[in-house]
Amino acid sequence: MKSGEAPANARILVVEDERIVAKDIQNTLISLGYRVSGLASSGEEAIDRAAETHPDLVLMDIALKGEMDGVEAVTQIQSLFDIPVVYLTAYSDEETLQRAKITQPFGYILKPFSESGLRISIEMALHKHRAEQQIRASLQEKEELLKEGYHRARNNLQLISSLLRHQSASTEFEALSPRELEVLQLMAEGNTNRTIAGLMNLSVRSVEKHRANLMEKLGVHDLPGVVRVAIRHRLIDVSRFLGVASADPEQVRAAIHQAISRLMSAEVFCITIVDHERAEAEDVYMVGIENQRNAEPYPVVGTFVDHMFRRGKSLRIDDVQLLSEEVKPVIAHLEADTRSVLAVLLPGSSQNMGIMLAQSKSSAAYSEEDEEILEMLAAHAATAIENAQLYQGAQRAAADEERQRLSRHLHDSVTQSLYSLTLMTNGWAAMSEKGELENPAQSFRQLEQLGVQALGEMRMLIYQLRQPVLVETGLVGALRERLEAVEHRMGLETQLVTEGDVEKLPQRVEEELFHITQEALNNALRHAEASNIWVRLTVENSSARLVIEDDGHGFDIGNENGGLGLTTMRERAESVGGIFSLATRRGKGTVVEVLLELS
Repeated sequence: MKSGEAPANARILVVEDERIVAKDIQNTLISLGYRVSGLASSGEEAIDRAAETHPDLVLMDIALKGEMDGVEAVTQIQSLFDIPVVYLTAYSDEETLQRAKITQPFGYILKPFSESGLRISIEMALHKHRAEQQIRASLQEKEELLKEGYHRARNNLQLISSLLRHQSASTEFEALSPRELEVLQLMAEGNTNRTIAGLMNLSVRSVEKHRANLMEKLGVHDLPGVVRVAIRHRLIDVSRFLGVASADPEQVRAAIHQAISRLMSAEVFCITIVDHERAEAEDVYMVGIENQRNAEPYPVVGTFVDHMFRRGKSLRIDDVQLLSEEVKPVIAHLEADTRSVLAVLLPGSSQNMGIMLAQSKSSAAYSEEDEEILEMLAAHAATAIENAQLYQGAQRAAADEERQRLSRHLHDSVTQSLYSLTLMTNGWAAMSEKGELENPAQSFRQLEQLGVQALGEMRMLIYQLRQPVLVETGLVGALRERLEAVEHRMGLETQLVTEGDVEKLPQRVEEELFHITQEALNNALRHAEASNIWVRLTVENSSARLVIEDDGHGFDIGNENGGLGLTTMRERAESVGGIFSLATRRGKGTVVEVLLELS
């Protein structure tokens, strides 16, 4: 119902399993000036009608026949739609009312009821619902204003801080020219002199000269030193240095680790995120950890991240061996050969959202300057992670909405066709047994028509679910895009080799091979510490062969705990008639291979 619309124009869904009673309620509502959007006699039908007609209010009988009663139906309707509900019931016992109260209805009407009583209950429910909507809208508007004010204030403070830092820096060393600042930014991002020259339209010699001038002005002698000074004095865009432009949380976390590794030891690195509402933590990114737990949430109480939150500041340990045996287990993912530890908080918009943990095999590997720099990077990293999570949440919401749309489409198309096919088959079987089926050939043609219709609807739905990148570029294009967008940006050397008529692969095979490759590449990034990755796709005659190989440290298959997705990859290969194999040894890399015959 639109804002300001008279309650008497409201559209009402009536859910009542007694047909005569339902018709009587419908006539009463129409006489009162309401519109009836539909009648439903079961909980399942009520949910479907609510999805189809989007009524302004639901009159729900509590005691419905069938597997789903009115209370359960309301629970599901409220989880899907913002529709007020008024219960109809002939029962006034305490147990029934207590069950119904849990769903927070907008009113109750006891049968039998008068027209005036029905109208009053409906108008009060509609008025209350509109008032709640207005309050929610007002609160949301105020929340947005507060957020905007908060972000403006934070941005202003960051700007002031940056100006003060830059002013302070200018007193420590000679001011840098705009051209030198641009070169500095590109150096910090890990670009070579030749790449910088191409980007800035300069000669390599000019870039080398700028590089030498920068080191002299900043008083350092190597690239990590230049970047450290630049970060501490806000001379570069830290977000660009971190390379966190992606909206994919996994790519953001990997880019953060890659950037930090250019400045300090991060042989073991972990990012842990906390869900404060559920009081759970999750290690969302881990590298160099021998016995990795599955990436699943765990209770935060009593863990290292809980200790860090209560501590409220960074933790730097120069030599783990000097700690008591009681303290060592508190530190998360402490490796046997770890000597130094540096852990910092990830500050969220309202409270700390997690921690970043780095470990080194060398004692005293982290200085006070390392701690300061990692804290600064953590502030930018937290913003990038938070943004990526928000984007991922929006994607999930869109996916949920798409699932609901597909569910409705299935119900309205494929399910109806199959249901009709079942009814016709049963009916004709009964007629055949009695010798009353006059034209069997015609009957089979009708069944074929329904089957073809259902198949067409299903194919259309499957097409809609295909990966967009696969639809647009095909398997080879999708693999190339993935390697360039992820592995290449992570500094890995990659090679994609194709042989034969790879364009003739069936759509389903392309999809499964793409997902298998994606899983293998993710494993190489997360666990293998590889420098090179090769992907080879060969199609010869009626067979196809996919090989993904890396030169990482490999692993012991016998100790694999399910976190590498091997079962999923094997199932995907077998689903298209393929054979999945994996060869790996510690220190010898990993080879994933899929062989399949093309029919």
